[in-house]
Amino acid sequence: MPKAADRHLFRYLPTFESFRCPADQGQKFPEGSGCSGPFKPSNYEAIGCSYRFNAYLWDNNTRQIPADADFNLAGKKESWAPNPSLFIMVHEPPAFVYGDGGSKFFFHWHYTRGATTLTLSQLKQDNQKFFSAILFVDGHAAKHDFTKSIKDDPMHPLEPTANWIWYKPKN
Repeated sequence: MPKAADRHLFRYLPTFESFRCPADQGQKFPEGSGCSGPFKPSNYEAIGCSYRFNAYLWDNNTRQIPADADFNLAGKKESWAPNPSLFIMVHEPPAFVYGDGGSKFFFHWHYTRGATTLTLSQLKQDNQKFFSAILFVDGHAAKHDFTKSIKDDPMHPLEPTANWIWYKPKN
């Protein structure tokens, strides 16, 4: 990984703490899962950023065929997003379901009172919420609770709601 001063955004945001969430608990993927990591004690300390750009959809099933499942927003112009005020551009891990083709992993950061890494088999017994700060394509930010989307249908967690859109359907 390049030094901070050599990264593309450094000249615009030299205050590196801009990319750190104080609630960042990191991500501990189980050994042998095929996922990167562990990112502990925090994503920020492990990879230099607490936040994830909404690019690759990580083997999440979708009810519609995505226009670009491999890159999603990456490399696109702002006009590519169908509704910029709802389209998620940047998020924290608790908003998203991570998978490696078979296993699913879930992460808690904000208001954590127990395990910060969960598997699909642990999800039903989990009583914590999945909160995440979000940056939308239009530039506004918000904090949302993704618990309902994740727990109601963990196999299709990226479907649109009244508050957000994860992907653009293929026409």
